[in-house]
Amino acid sequence: MFKNLNLNTLQVLAENKDLHIKLNCLPGKYVHKNFAIANFKADKNIDFDEIEKSINKAITIGHTRLFDEDPRFGLISLTEIASRALSPGINDPGTAIQIIGSHERLFFLWQKEIESDRKPEVTFNRIEVPQIAIEDFFDDAFRPIARDGADNIEVLLRLQKAFKSIASIENTSLKENALKNSKEAYHRAEKAITFTKDLELLKKECLF
Repeated sequence: MFKNLNLNTLQVLAENKDLHIKLNCLPGKYVHKNFAIANFKADKNIDFDEIEKSINKAITIGHTRLFDEDPRFGLISLTEIASRALSPGINDPGTAIQIIGSHERLFFLWQKEIESDRKPEVTFNRIEVPQIAIEDFFDDAFRPIARDGADNIEVLLRLQKAFKSIASIENTSLKENALKNSKEAYHRAEKAITFTKDLELLKKECLF
């Protein structure tokens, strides 16, 4: 498990050795011993073994994910609580509904941070990292709940209201993924709910 990395160390190394370092994944990624977490290129002859060892020292591999380094892990942990609450043995849809609300607020808070930081200062100008995929955030937050709560009309209604709410944010990617997840959640419900009026009620709350 790729747990975290020391960006300051990598930046200093890149400046001192005139390097450009590219990370191939973000913290939270499951990796094996042959997976290259980072690549680098240089404009002059250098000791590649020395550079490789220095980069490896800035990268931490472990068995557990970290909330501070891995934002997806936070969403996954909340969603796992909702999934357990929806299990037949516990049957607590209220907890799942609360989790949906928490996810919804987190998307708004995340967008707020983006809007307040339109022109961030580039601190690590010699390090390239992969872009976070919004689709992954939606999958982590909502797909398991849509699956495990596919036969619960109260949970599904709250889920669709969350998608509508998130789609109101002025962010094209959020809108597109909210619509996609709205459709998928409804199609799951079509296969799980037999009471027609519940499906009709649910359809009215969908984004499509």
